[in-house]
Amino acid sequence: MAPSQKAFADHCGLSFKAVSGFPNHDGAKTLGAFNDERGLTKRITYVVDKDGILRHIIDDPGDMERHARESLEVVKGL
Repeated sequence: MAPSQKAFADHCGLSFKAVSGFPNHDGAKTLGAFNDERGLTKRITYVVDKDGILRHIIDDPGDMERHARESLEVVKGL
């Protein structure tokens, strides 16, 4: 888990893993969230339930607070 995801999980008291592509972008490449031309990962958050079902996607490069706020709301509703 990347340091930023660990800090988020710790801050919110999450009891599950947050996954990141850090440092080699494997997760982003697998999910199609890696921009090969720019060599950057797109800012996309995927919420996956305990059965591995994708429940929510947040694709908003301009609002980092939205990713945290909205994903936490979705997780609490699972």
